[in-house]
Amino acid sequence: MTFTKDHQGRHVVHITYNIDSPKAKTIAWTLPFVDQEYVLLPAWQQNLRDTEEQYDEENELDGHAMTRTYGIDASPLGDLIAVNSSNHPTDGVEYVIASDQISSLAVTSAREVSEHEILPTFGGPSHPSGMD
Repeated sequence: MTFTKDHQGRHVVHITYNIDSPKAKTIAWTLPFVDQEYVLLPAWQQNLRDTEEQYDEENELDGHAMTRTYGIDASPLGDLIAVNSSNHPTDGVEYVIASDQISSLAVTSAREVSEHEILPTFGGPSHPSGMD
């Protein structure tokens, strides 16, 4: 868990889960906690989704991939967020060789959010045009 400020100066708490952070619906909240019907998709979460999709395609896993996150932290000024993660198959036993393990460190803007998706606090992802 880490804290940043959004473009309006409000505090935001970011949370990762060991497994399934790219698809989690409760990933970032503006403080103080009030009824928030929609939460914007943080740039770091979109980055995790993109790398998971790339891993899935490169290894021909047909959608059977997952991302494990090991840590998240904000820069001292709160303008950048770093997330450490790795990708894994989900449809069978994973044969692991320590020297072949790859972990990635993604550094993204804390104030940047995806303009294409908004995560409702209940239900799945939806496109902003469906919020009329």
